[in-house]
Amino acid sequence: MVERRMRKRRPRFLFLKIILILILIGSLSAAFIVNFCQTKEVKVKGNKLAGEEEIVEAALSDKYDTNAVYATVRNVFMKHATIPFVDHYTVSMKNLNTVMISVKEKELYGYLKNDKGDRFVYYSADGTVLEVSERHIKGTFFVNGLTVKNAKAGEPLPLEESDTKTILAIQNEIQREKLKVKKIRFSQDGIITFKVKKVLVNLGTRTAVTEKVRRLHYILPKLKGMKGTLHLEEWSEENTDIVFEKASKKG
Repeated sequence: MVERRMRKRRPRFLFLKIILILILIGSLSAAFIVNFCQTKEVKVKGNKLAGEEEIVEAALSDKYDTNAVYATVRNVFMKHATIPFVDHYTVSMKNLNTVMISVKEKELYGYLKNDKGDRFVYYSADGTVLEVSERHIKGTFFVNGLTVKNAKAGEPLPLEESDTKTILAIQNEIQREKLKVKKIRFSQDGIITFKVKKVLVNLGTRTAVTEKVRRLHYILPKLKGMKGTLHLEEWSEENTDIVFEKASKKG
């Protein structure tokens, strides 16, 4: 009888020992994390548009993020803050006291202005609004002459579908042909123009804009160093005549 009781007790004692060991390990680990894993340095990489301070404030907004382990674990399981021009970010520990925030920014394709003229509406390569901001990012392709109203991030550009398609078609061809164009302009009467160095390219209306831009690959080398207006508004598959109007010396 005594032997049977001892046999029954042994598994219980073993289980208790395991529990106590786990509690001890957990306590020691917690003490180590609290005392030796305080966040002393924060590094940010991958950001060009978003400010470093802005990223740090958003990613490490919890009062307990002063601990590197807590900050890392929290950012794995909790919903991330929204940061302008940032698609997503990850938080990791570089060492016991250093937190690394790795940022993946949104790929801006171009921008328009809103109808009030006080906001810049940035869009992606598929015509989706990425950000609506007061911040002007230099070097981003600009569509002048068209404005948008009630633009919201994550939604399509609030333009006529034909306008959006025209903008993207022209941009795609400009990039494909490796032309150095900073902006295109839509006039009130629907004429589309842009400049390549000293040459003003007049595409006319929205008709056959892709084909017209492709012609530039053959024409522009012949106009090297010249200044004037290249008239493509009348060009079509049936009418291939292209006129270059040389600028006057006074102009």
